[in-house]
Order: sequence, then structure tokens, then C-alpha cells
Amino acid sequence: MPEVRRHLRAIFDRHILSGPLKNGFFSPKLFPMLVECIAHSNIMSFFGEELEVVRVLPQAISPTVGRFLSRTFNSQNVIFDTLMPLVELRLEERERKKQGYEVPEHDPMKKKREFNSLHFQTACFVLHDLCLHPEYIPILRKDIERSGWGSFDQSKGQEFPLLDSFMKESSRLNPVEATLKPFELSGGHKVPVGEWVCTAPKAMHRDQVYWAKPLDFHGFRFVEPKLYDTILSATQFEVPEPGKQSAFNEVLDWQLWGTGRNACSGRFYATALVKTMLALLIMNYDMKLADPRRSKNSFVWRSFIYPYASTPILLKPRSVTF
Repeated sequence: MPEVRRHLRAIFDRHILSGPLKNGFFSPKLFPMLVECIAHSNIMSFFGEELEVVRVLPQAISPTVGRFLSRTFNSQNVIFDTLMPLVELRLEERERKKQGYEVPEHDPMKKKREFNSLHFQTACFVLHDLCLHPEYIPILRKDIERSGWGSFDQSKGQEFPLLDSFMKESSRLNPVEATLKPFELSGGHKVPVGEWVCTAPKAMHRDQVYWAKPLDFHGFRFVEPKLYDTILSATQFEVPEPGKQSAFNEVLDWQLWGTGRNACSGRFYATALVKTMLALLIMNYDMKLADPRRSKNSFVWRSFIYPYASTPILLKPRSVTF
């Protein structure tokens, strides 16, 4: 994570400081910046930093250096050895299906969309909510500074509990999926071909049967009561339903990551990465919306809810860095 943070900070600075400047605030293109951060972090996680040097070399010599690094380091061998059995299984299933056997259905495009989109959609919505609720930023900074990166790394991304709660409240009101994939019901109920059986997180997360003040944003809704007593009790922030503490990567009461044994196994990595990006921006930049009166910041396409890429956020470097 320390190396990922170093690269993320460099990407943020490059995008933000090259954006248009007005009244001391830069206006970068948020969507491309977050996409690059996530893609870069994923590549480092999958292939290691040693191959990253190839990207900054002159084009004439990069192939030679790339071949040398590939022979010297074993990152690609690890990936190959991990994926090869899965590829062989998929090919075997394809042949069995041709012979009339029933085989599991897979939707690789949906998995690809989920893996690539969830990170930056969540980060975009949280940044929008930080700009809409700036009163949370000072106490979030104190919480991040109190824990520090050392504790964050040691906990494998579980630290920053106030930021974790803020992220979850943002996701409650801005779910990134409108529906889940169809499934067959047990107990004799048949779902016709072409029909979908779906859950509706957006409606569920606004149901007063399950949530107190469901339409109101409460960034610390999911904070543990003990933490609230020690940190937040002297502030103006309220927890509308004490005792409903829950982590952002929880699946028992939350369908952001899927349900049961089919829940996303990469949710811990995704949570740590999004927290890292948000903490870097919160600690190193002041932020606000270019147009606070703009109420709609997302649109629906099929089963996904996307933030508008055109929503401008203004950022100004702070004098104190973290």
C-alpha cells in the first residue's frame, strides 16, 4: 500500500494541478483521474511494480527491457499459473455444453463491469457527498490523522472508521447497481426465459421500515456506539439509529457486494483502495462543487447507476500534506 499511495498521490497531483485554475481552485476532470488511479493500482497489485519502469522508458528500448524484466521476475508466471486451471475448466465446460450437458452459466462481461466500475463510481459519489456536506471534512481529517497510514496498513485497510461509515452512507443513498443478476428460485417456482428476478437496493435503502430518517444523509450512521461516545458525542453530528454499526465491506445487511457465498471476494481490496484514494484527497486538498445547485449527479443505464462524468469538482492543495 505505501507504494500504491505514492503513485496515487503523483497521479492526483498531475491531474489536479494541470486542470483549469480559478480563484485558487483547480477544476480537473474527475472521472478520468479516478479511472487512471484504479487501473494503475490494479496493475501494480496484479503484476508488481517492477514492470512499471517499462512505461517511462523510450519506446525504442522498452521492448528489450520488458523482455529482460519478464525473464527476471515471476509476476507473469504467478498470474499464468493462477488463471490457467480456470481457463482449462471454462474450455471443458464449453465442450460439455456442445454435447448437451448442463454447465454453470458465467457472465464475464458483468464481472468485468463490476470489477472496473464499482471503485470509481463509489469514489465519485463519496466525493460529491463530501462537497455537499463539508461539515464532515474536519472531523474526517482528524480521524484519518489519528489512525495514520501505519495503522491503516497494519489493519489491511480496516482503519479510518468514520470514513468507512461516510462511504457506506453515501452508497446507501447512491447504490451503484439498480438490480442484481437473475436467478432461479428454489421450491418449484420457475422464472421464464428472458425474465429477471431482481432486488431493488435504492428502494430498500430508503424504506423507513428498515432505516431511521431514510431520506436524510447521516455520514456517521454506521459508527460503533463506543466510537461515537469517545469521538463524536461532543459534536453536532447525530446517529439516527444507534447500534446499527456496520462496516462498508459487510455483506450480511448490504447487497453492494452481492449476497451470501456469491459475495465479491475482492471487496476488502476494493474498500482499502477506495479509502486510500479518498483519504489522500481529503487530507491534501480542500474541495467543493463548482455548481452546488446542481441536484442530479447520476444516471441509470440498464442495471447500473453511474455518476455524471461532467460533474465538476474544485480542488485546492492544502499547505499541510499527509
